Amino acid sequence: MKKYILILIILILPATVIAQEMSGTSYKVKHGIFAISGFIGGTSVYNLQDIVGVNGLGTMSGSAYALNWGFYDLNSLPGATIASYNDSWLTEDTTPTLEWVYFDADNDTQKRYRLQISRTDFITNVVDTGEVSSSGISYTTSALPRTEERELYKWRVRVYDGFGWSGWALAGNGFILTEGGFLITGLSALTSPGGETIEESAWQKDNDPYFYWEAPVTGLEVLGYSYALDALADDEIDTPNTYYYFGQDDISDGAHTFYVKAQRSSGLWGESATFNIWVDTTAPTVNNMTPGLGGVFSEDQPEVGALLSDVASGINPETIEMKINQAQVSPLYNSETGKVSYVPFIPFSDGEIIVSLLAQDAVGNYGAPLTWSFTIDTEGPEGSVLINNGDEMTTTNIVTLNISGQDEITNITESMLSNDGVFDTETWEPYTSLRRNWALAAIDGMRRVYVRIKDEAGNISESFFDDINLVIIAPDTYILSGPPVITRLPEAEFTFRGSLDDCQFSYKFDNENWSDWSSEISISKTNLSEGNHYFTVKAAKDLNRD
Repeated sequence: MKKYILILIILILPATVIAQEMSGTSYKVKHGIFAISGFIGGTSVYNLQDIVGVNGLGTMSGSAYALNWGFYDLNSLPGATIASYNDSWLTEDTTPTLEWVYFDADNDTQKRYRLQISRTDFITNVVDTGEVSSSGISYTTSALPRTEERELYKWRVRVYDGFGWSGWALAGNGFILTEGGFLITGLSALTSPGGETIEESAWQKDNDPYFYWEAPVTGLEVLGYSYALDALADDEIDTPNTYYYFGQDDISDGAHTFYVKAQRSSGLWGESATFNIWVDTTAPTVNNMTPGLGGVFSEDQPEVGALLSDVASGINPETIEMKINQAQVSPLYNSETGKVSYVPFIPFSDGEIIVSLLAQDAVGNYGAPLTWSFTIDTEGPEGSVLINNGDEMTTTNIVTLNISGQDEITNITESMLSNDGVFDTETWEPYTSLRRNWALAAIDGMRRVYVRIKDEAGNISESFFDDINLVIIAPDTYILSGPPVITRLPEAEFTFRGSLDDCQFSYKFDNENWSDWSSEISISKTNLSEGNHYFTVKAAKDLNRD
């Protein structure tokens, strides 16, 4: 029996030697024992290209390597999954940000990636980034070509962990980049179909315009249009037509904006086209007339005018017409305040002045002429007065005045009475032709009353007067105040006076005796019973002061 001695020879090569035999992609073997092919022993041959190598060194050449009963760890390839733009959604964004999720069983970080975008299933590429050294997991494209038809963009990405590349992660559903931002063209307005053109952003009188526009001639089919006035058009189709006709008086006065946009068969809406239409259908207004309507004035050269206003297109100064008593005049116009004014060179004659004023706005709206009138009265009134209806004598200083006033133009409105004719402390009172209870100075002799009257224009007459001879026999008595005719209170208070100064008074309630003479000018009574009561008072002059 022969015995054979098996000698196991392990050849340990320096790392530098191994490094010289490696090239291409690096591979990771953490605890492997290598044997050069041809060693004696139980060996197996594996095709380990792209997965076996020495950590940190170059790759081994060739595809067959012998692995000899060792303990080894193979590198796990990284991977990526698509995280965006993979649902065939429509988009108008020409620079989409494509995202993916990176994973690696060895917890190695992403070192590189490569991304491609194609419209031909990667036969040709719109974008090929090449190998990008980055741990980022998104990529924002440069502007992608926009087409008139819907086209599907697919994209894919592969990642590298420092030891090996993953396969391609494919966004097979991709995204559809559509023609976006398409504007409706030729948006215009007419007064009616075939009517006059309405200028944009200019005041005009048509409030039921006819809008029309041109449909896009390229790109996907247009399903219809959405329109709105003074608001953005919503995403609901209002009409399939390329026009819209507003009804009578549909648009109010003011500045408005008409919006219209189109929807493609892709479902996307384009941007709105706009038309600014300014409507003014209202005539100017006239107010704040001066002199005021129905007024009476003593000034014969007053400023005549009014305020013109038009909230939309404004007043056209060249159309202002003013007539005074049917004669054309040339007023001044202040465009900032709207004031129209005219001051006559020749004074107005006394009497009624009739003014008419007419103006148009910038688009020709006008109403009926505004007419108003006022009165000029420059002459004072005349008058006369009689004391006690012209009597020559009175025994009391309380008299009645009969006043008569005349004015050729206007009415008498006020009067002023005086016993001395100075008119310094006297005040104006409403005019009445019968003035009762006027008190003369309580002195025997000839007494005079002076009167002045005023008309509506404020003109004041000259003073006029009347005389009467006052012969005082006894003073008159006047009750100034007392309780109501009917009262719930069982008490009463009276005040009184005499027609002369320094009078003495005596009074009584009901059937009581007369009181003693006194200078008191008020009296109170309490605990009155229910029923009618009477108060009587008399005055006397203490001639000898005893």
